Amino acid sequence: MKKLFALTLAAVMTVSMSTVAFAAYKDGWKVAIGVDAEGEKVIYKDDDNGAYKVDGDSPFDSGDEIVLPLLAFVDANDNGVLDDGEFKQYYDDKDDVKMPKVYTEWTVGKAEAKIEMVKIKDVGYSYAVIITVPENTGNKVKDLSGWIYVGTSKSSAEKASYSKYKLEASYAPNGVEVNATEFTGGTLESDDTGIIKFDKTAGEIDIEFGDDTALFTVDVTGQGKLNLAWNTDYEKEFAAEYDYANIDFVTFEGSPSFNKTGTLYIYADNEDTFLYEVTADGAKAIKAEWDEDYEAWRFKTRTLSSYAISDVELEERVVTEDKGESSKPASSDTSNSGKPNPDTGR
Repeated sequence: MKKLFALTLAAVMTVSMSTVAFAAYKDGWKVAIGVDAEGEKVIYKDDDNGAYKVDGDSPFDSGDEIVLPLLAFVDANDNGVLDDGEFKQYYDDKDDVKMPKVYTEWTVGKAEAKIEMVKIKDVGYSYAVIITVPENTGNKVKDLSGWIYVGTSKSSAEKASYSKYKLEASYAPNGVEVNATEFTGGTLESDDTGIIKFDKTAGEIDIEFGDDTALFTVDVTGQGKLNLAWNTDYEKEFAAEYDYANIDFVTFEGSPSFNKTGTLYIYADNEDTFLYEVTADGAKAIKAEWDEDYEAWRFKTRTLSSYAISDVELEERVVTEDKGESSKPASSDTSNSGKPNPDTGR
């Protein structure tokens, strides 16, 4: 009888990974984190087409979802280790194996973690720990490091090698340093710019943001890395306050500040437009000059911010600083935008 039982057990252990096997070994299943079907450590990145395997040394983007697949297996040796030859499969049915909880212990940075079903390329659907990369609006790549545990409790998960994962990742606003081989000028497209490393001996260079959005001429001698991610997305909340105007936007996402003052050109249809800085308090007129040769508004600055180009003059809520350059006149009353003041009767 014992021999027959052993043969039967061996047969079950070698069958295909099916729900039948789950049912047979329901009480003996355990859950491992961040390994593939062979038990090798892996890390994935999720996108619209499913999670795909990545090199752990590659930086992630802010908002990316790091995927650590969960593997269900039978700890036949009962030693707390995912051994070769043990029966295992991707964890895809919480009715067969009790859903574990996820715990985190961060040493550098901090991120949210949860367990969800996700599509993994070349695998199919499986439960996985999903870690959302935090926002990084700075100019440098940041690190994210810590332990991720899965189990009925953190203390029990810490005891087994298979139920914990040491995550070591880095992340930047746009994930990688484009032109990391020392940028010396040229065109930066909005879909691939992020942190830029400059040739510190390049001197004065032209940075073109797209073909017809903006141009910044600046001396980058000794300049450190900067986040030059930018977009022309429509700012709905800002525009809603000026619904009488047609407005285009240029936003430098990381508000990069250079070592030296440069000249920023923001292209516009004509000189009958109006240029403003977009602030939390509303529109702030910029002391800029129309440059006929460039067909752009021109002004001096060290920091690239968020700008609005309007077809009509906007009512300002922010007092404009005089930077010593001529421009179109701002609103005639910058203190209260010309609106009645109930405290004074105006």
